[in-house]
Amino acid sequence: MCNGWRTGRITRMYESLHNHTTTSDGIQTYEEVLQSAEAANIGVLAFTDHDALPSPQNLARLQKYDGAVKWLTGIELTSYVPKAEGGPEKGALHILGLFVNPHYRPLVEFCQQAGQARVERMRAILRRLRELGFTLTLCPQS
Repeated sequence: MCNGWRTGRITRMYESLHNHTTTSDGIQTYEEVLQSAEAANIGVLAFTDHDALPSPQNLARLQKYDGAVKWLTGIELTSYVPKAEGGPEKGALHILGLFVNPHYRPLVEFCQQAGQARVERMRAILRRLRELGFTLTLCPQS
């Protein structure tokens, strides 16, 4: 999904094709990323959150955006190489996908499963830290 590509009129000097929002590990919302991009003279940017796509509500808001920055939907997929195939004990490869269809059901389902797995990992980490004596709480998702 993208906006502004049909006109062929991109007058800004820079592009940024790997951007995270609060949907994954970024610190800005979609709108804030667009505002920052405008201020930095970026003409084209891609939203590429970790194993996450914009929600239907975020897509609806983005499609109403009428600023100078042209945007597209992407994703940064986490891909593990199995240890039996020579992959590392820990770690992963990240694959950047651009111009993805945020409504493609198998991808949406993958993102939902990845999000649930992330929350489960976070809870396990919190449990281990609490066992070490740290006082921590799980913040509600925004």
